[in-house]
Amino acid sequence: MILILNGTHEGTNWTNFMLSVIDYTSAFDRVASYVANGLVLENATLIEGGNRMELPIEAFDGQSFSGQFDKIQQQWEAIFDDRPLPLATLDKQRFVNWNRRLIDYYDQQINHTIKSILRLSKKLKRISSPPASAAKQEMAKQYSQLLKRRYIRIASLEASRQNAIAYLKEIESNTT
Repeated sequence: MILILNGTHEGTNWTNFMLSVIDYTSAFDRVASYVANGLVLENATLIEGGNRMELPIEAFDGQSFSGQFDKIQQQWEAIFDDRPLPLATLDKQRFVNWNRRLIDYYDQQINHTIKSILRLSKKLKRISSPPASAAKQEMAKQYSQLLKRRYIRIASLEASRQNAIAYLKEIESNTT
C-alpha cells in the first residue's frame, strides 16, 4: 500500500509525500502521527493495487486509530451477537440490554468527539495568537473547519442517542 499526503507543516508545503504502509490501521496511524506533530492535511490518499481511496481528513485529529478500531470492532461484535429479533418473539430483557449497549456506544463516541473538539480548540487557540502569519491563518481556517465537522458529528450522535433512549423507554413501558 502507498499513502500519499498533501498538507502544510510549519509553513512548508508537503506535496505528494509518499509512504509505504502494510495495512489500513498502520496507514491511519501514520497520518494521525503526522497530524499530531503539526501537519495540517489538505488531502490523504491510499493506493492499494489499482484502487485509490481518498481518506476523510477530518477523521485525523492526531489520535492513534489502532486502539479505537479494536474497541469499535469489539463493541459492534457484541451488539451484532445479540442482534434483536422481532419484538413479538424476543425476550424483552435481552432486547433492553442490546439497546442499553447501543446507548453506551453512542456515549463513548460522543465523549471521544468532545475530546477531539477540546484538542482542536487548544490547537486553534495556540496558532491564532498574534502575530498570525499566512500559514498560521491557513492552519486556523483548517482547524475551524475540522471543529465545525466535529460539532455536526456531536449533533448527529446525540440525535441517534436520544432516538435509542426513546425506543428503550418504549420497550420498557410495553409489558408483554
